[in-house]
Amino acid sequence: MKLANKHIFVTGGAKGIGEAIVRDAANEGGSVSFVDIDVLAGEKLMNELVESGKKVVFFKADVANFEELKSAFTQAVSKFSDVTGVVNNAGVNSHADPVSMTDKEWDDFFAIDMKPVWLTAKLALPAMRKAKHGSIVNICSIHGRLTYPGFFPYGAAKSAVLGLTRNLALDEGKHEIRVNTVSPGYILTDL
Repeated sequence: MKLANKHIFVTGGAKGIGEAIVRDAANEGGSVSFVDIDVLAGEKLMNELVESGKKVVFFKADVANFEELKSAFTQAVSKFSDVTGVVNNAGVNSHADPVSMTDKEWDDFFAIDMKPVWLTAKLALPAMRKAKHGSIVNICSIHGRLTYPGFFPYGAAKSAVLGLTRNLALDEGKHEIRVNTVSPGYILTDL
C-alpha cells in the first residue's frame, strides 16, 4: 500500500501501458484519476476497479485540448484532493515522411505526444510546490535515445520529452518534487 493517501493522475489510462499503471496505482492504495479519449474502455476500467473497492475515477479528456485536460484535472482534485503524482502516458505513433508531412499534422502530433507533458506539470506543480512533495513520471520511449528509419517525428517528440523532463527535474528538485522518465521498448499493446 505504498500509495495510500496519494492521488495519482494518469493520462492515456484506459488501455495498454496506461491501464496497467492505473491498475497498479489503485492496487497500491492510491486514489487514481485518469483521462483518455476512449470513453468505453475508460468507463469499463473505472467500473471494474470501483466494484473491487478501489478509489478510481475516469474523465474523458483529449490531452491535446488544454481546456478539456484542465477541466478533468480540476474535477479529479475535487474528488480526491490535490494530485501528488502524475503519469504522462497518453501518446500516439507517427510514421510520417518529413517531406509530405504537413504543418498541421506536425502540430497535431506534438500536441498529443509532447505538449501535455508540460500542461500536466502546469496543472499539478502549484500544489506540489506548496506541499514540498510530488512526483511526475513521463512515459517516454526508447526512441528518445535511439530510433529506426520511418519513425519521424516520433523520435523527435520523445527526445523533446526527455529534454523537458531533465529541465523540470532540475527546476523542481528545489521544491522536493521528482520528475523522471521511463523509456520502454516494444510492449505488446494494441498501439
